[in-house]
Amino acid sequence: MRIAFFCDEYPGIKTYSGGIGTFVKLFGHALADRGHEVYVIGFGPEYRELSDGQVRIILLKERKVPKLSWLINRLSLWLFIRKLSQKDDIDIVEIPEWCGMLPFPSPFVPVVVRLHSSIVQPSKVLHLLEKLTLAFHRDWIAVSAWQGQDVQKKYRLKPRYMRVIYNPIEIVTPSETSLPADIPKKYVLYAGTLSKRKGALVSAYAARDFLKIDPTLHFVYAGGVANEDGKPLNESILEVIGKDLASRVHFTGFLPREKVLALMEKALVFVFPSRSESFGLVVLEAMSMGVPVVYSRLHAGPEIIQDGITGLLADLEDPKDVAEKVIFLLKNREKAKEIGLRGQTFVRERFSVEKCISETLEFYKLVLESRRRKNA
Repeated sequence: MRIAFFCDEYPGIKTYSGGIGTFVKLFGHALADRGHEVYVIGFGPEYRELSDGQVRIILLKERKVPKLSWLINRLSLWLFIRKLSQKDDIDIVEIPEWCGMLPFPSPFVPVVVRLHSSIVQPSKVLHLLEKLTLAFHRDWIAVSAWQGQDVQKKYRLKPRYMRVIYNPIEIVTPSETSLPADIPKKYVLYAGTLSKRKGALVSAYAARDFLKIDPTLHFVYAGGVANEDGKPLNESILEVIGKDLASRVHFTGFLPREKVLALMEKALVFVFPSRSESFGLVVLEAMSMGVPVVYSRLHAGPEIIQDGITGLLADLEDPKDVAEKVIFLLKNREKAKEIGLRGQTFVRERFSVEKCISETLEFYKLVLESRRRKNA
């Protein structure tokens, strides 16, 4: 099958690579390894064609025209996809709903939208573009059941076909990766962008309690820092932590994925009380390393964690509850180890690349067959 993905955050090509970029890279390479032709389309300062192994990268020239860039760039993407389809180079296109990059109908090639994001766009224009993208392309893959329901509620749209297909986890062995020199021996870990919506500040309030149970315990934040309320969030975190505990809180900044996984493997507990995760890839990555996790009981949390069995779920509105869950795991090391190992087994069995590929290809075939019947 010939598959084109739109992804404007492909790792190694763009400075920023979030969860969508991580997914497309892993999934695209897995498809290419199985004999499928894979394109990844994004934007850059000029038109370029690159390759990442068997995956072909095409960067369209990003236009920067005041008040019109949003339209020109989306039309450019639409026209390029039409060109590929006319050359018979692609069978199907997959795009994320994020930023609504195809707010036009596509009579020339089927388009599947993978629902990755639960964030409400602050811009009315972007919100409208996402709604139009979803309205014109109603074959959806949701990365969690909660995400599929949330999109339908948020945009008041119904899909033609929708399947829940969980993102895959790449199983790696990061033990050979060295940790940053200043990382302490005993630490609780948070990994992800330091922002309020991802729970970085809630984690800080919780840390005021769990750091007090052991004077040798530290808290490590791994990830880039967002600016909120006019200042970097790490400054707000230190204000919450207080001077007495500030020396035991560490900020690594952005790290390559292999170093984040190495940090996860050595952590005593991974805590991530995020309010904006449609799936929680970083949580599953931590589980795949065998570390016990504390996640949110909202959104997709109950879908991916069996509370008390493969991890612990906390009330993200209540830092005391988050702290209590972390403290339980710190004080009950044998129980924590059992939870970590069960979580690791669960993730490796349920969120495999093979499972994601087989379910996605089955959905693609459903969409293609429906298109053929319609055009017959």
